Amino acid sequence: MSRTARERMNNKHGHDYQRDGSIYICRYCGTAEHRNGNFWWAGCFSKCEPPCSDDVVGQDVWFDAAEKTARNSTTQEVK
Repeated sequence: MSRTARERMNNKHGHDYQRDGSIYICRYCGTAEHRNGNFWWAGCFSKCEPPCSDDVVGQDVWFDAAEKTARNSTTQEVK
């Protein structure tokens, strides 16, 4: 479920979201909030909003718990 502009502006993690088409992107760390309520950051997505750039420990915890995207054939390593 998407948030209202006021909820997005007053988020507890300190993101400064700017609208970019149909998504919102934090100008500090690059976290993207999609219309379906999912958050995308560092190649992972989650329903839970990740911490912004100054909370490194929180970002590590979020990254470990988030779903990793499947690698497609164009990004697989060549042996």
